[in-house]
Amino acid sequence: MTPLLATALLPREAAHLGRAAPTLPARVLEALCAHPWPGNVRELVAALRHFALLGRLPPEVTCRGPGPAPRIPDRAALVREAVARAGGNKAAAARALGVARMTLHRWLTDTGVTVATIGPRMPVADVANGFRLAARLPHG
Repeated sequence: MTPLLATALLPREAAHLGRAAPTLPARVLEALCAHPWPGNVRELVAALRHFALLGRLPPEVTCRGPGPAPRIPDRAALVREAVARAGGNKAAAARALGVARMTLHRWLTDTGVTVATIGPRMPVADVANGFRLAARLPHG
């Protein structure tokens, strides 16, 4: 992976999230260049989208060689943060996390996170709308 590729893709991914493109600090570029990238460009795009949304690389990218495993963030915290940043819009939160809307819905159910527990950033109308949407989603 070249720094040129990362700096070219980051603005596009930030725009997809409706955010201004952050600058890539030298330490982030070093981590991106050191990562073996066993996947393809989609893995890089997902890492850059994660960085654009949360301001940090995913743990699987920052892990370097042998040693203690990196602390993997709590899924409930990531889901809560993504939904809060999306203003309660679960479809936008799912896009930001790089997962399908139904995957996010399953994660919300599995972790016990509800739109109402996310916090004061979200208007009350969005909470009610989120519950109506969740009630119409198929279970399974």
